Amino acid sequence: MNTSLSIWVMHICQRPLNKWRIAGLATCRSRLNRSRIRKFLHANRARFFFFEWQLNISMHLPDIIGSIIAIIIILVTALFTDIRMSATDSDSREWQIAGGKKKSTRTRAPAAHSRTFAIFGDTGLKKDHLISLMQGIGFQQVSDASREKFINFVWVEMVWQHDRFFAFDKKSYGIRCTLKNILSDTKHIITNKARFHEEYARRFPDCRDIAITRALSAVSEIGSNEILIVRPVRLTNSVACSGNGIIRVTNAEELAAAKKRYPDSEDSREAQEPKANSREAQEPKANSREAQEPKANSREAQEPKANSREAQEPKANAIISKYIRNPLLWHNRENGRDYKFHLRMYWLVISGNTTQSILWNIAKILTAAKPYEDAHFEDAGIHDTHISSTTRSLFFPNDLGIPAADCETIFANAKRALRRVDEIYLPLAAPYSESRFAFEVFGVDVLVRRDLSTIILEINDRVGFSSVNGAYDAPYEEFTKKYFDWIYENAIHPVFSAQ
Repeated sequence: MNTSLSIWVMHICQRPLNKWRIAGLATCRSRLNRSRIRKFLHANRARFFFFEWQLNISMHLPDIIGSIIAIIIILVTALFTDIRMSATDSDSREWQIAGGKKKSTRTRAPAAHSRTFAIFGDTGLKKDHLISLMQGIGFQQVSDASREKFINFVWVEMVWQHDRFFAFDKKSYGIRCTLKNILSDTKHIITNKARFHEEYARRFPDCRDIAITRALSAVSEIGSNEILIVRPVRLTNSVACSGNGIIRVTNAEELAAAKKRYPDSEDSREAQEPKANSREAQEPKANSREAQEPKANSREAQEPKANSREAQEPKANAIISKYIRNPLLWHNRENGRDYKFHLRMYWLVISGNTTQSILWNIAKILTAAKPYEDAHFEDAGIHDTHISSTTRSLFFPNDLGIPAADCETIFANAKRALRRVDEIYLPLAAPYSESRFAFEVFGVDVLVRRDLSTIILEINDRVGFSSVNGAYDAPYEEFTKKYFDWIYENAIHPVFSAQ
């Protein structure tokens, strides 16, 4: 301060000192001059401090400007981060099933303006309408989902993988998401035929709404004029569906042959259920979930053995049911003949803030290839009903050809039957660990009796949506559009509109 003050004192005092010199005051050492200088400095002290402040500002101006810029950057960054976090799905969780309780760990999702969705696999559904619905609410489809660590909505379907029949794309397993259209392995309590019938009979001994079914090994004899249907629970390199491996039994010899074909033993179970049909086996060991995640976070650790698929499936390799001989028939107006049929109904289970189920009021009608007769039980063309034996797209209720009131009765009976299934499965329904919420559509095969009562034949998680003969005709186009509207309204929109 002394240096700068002396500079400004010399500058300010230059003019008065010159005047003093002109007046003959050659020296400033006298008392009088020192007194005058002190008075002058005292009178102009404010000016001295102001000029000193200006000098300091000019010397430190670059540092001051840099500090101001840094403060501005910090404030802007903090403001932007706060806005982004407020628009983010900060509550995205990974749900784990451990000891029958749900635990959650938080994971950060992308900002709302970058919401994305991805589609894996193909089971015959045309996805155009689903894509347009998602884009209509501002979602962008990810073209290469394998590079993404988080996608808001993941739609997964199975694909044909040669000897594996249908399998999921393993690339979808590790993608974290808010919502996925598949539920965890606890669903096998209803989709495994043997386990489902066993559990249903244990809880509801009257078996009012389900085909009377037992393990094949538990049947030792067959009554006179009795028809039994043997259905495999699993098959080597395939899946027990679409009529594969079904045997009709009418006498003791045929029963013994069926038991020989499907023996119940741990060894035969290992041979007949290859790893290729399990989710874990669909991933090669090097790329498996166990290799990608530490053992503590593996699915085995998340789901105790009591809730695992192995624990839920009994050892039975085949089940046997009493054949229903009073089915309601579908009348073909083109040839005037009556055909046996069953309904493929669509049952939506949602695991979110609450777990609930919804039965769709539209179903497929799948008929036999030949007109019905209560005879010739060895002829699968008369008694087996599949999509492959159905000649054209038929949908319940419009194409059933019975009064609307009867269709309403059938639908009400099917809903009542599924309430019992709710009691079995809904307490266990949960997402896989990579998704916060999940839903899944199950294909429920329902046989209708002549009195309009309904019988649940089986519940499928491998739901084939292919059109009859692979033709994307107008009825099928309308079916897929209504299907995705139903899914969107009940399972997709409620999740993202709440966020």
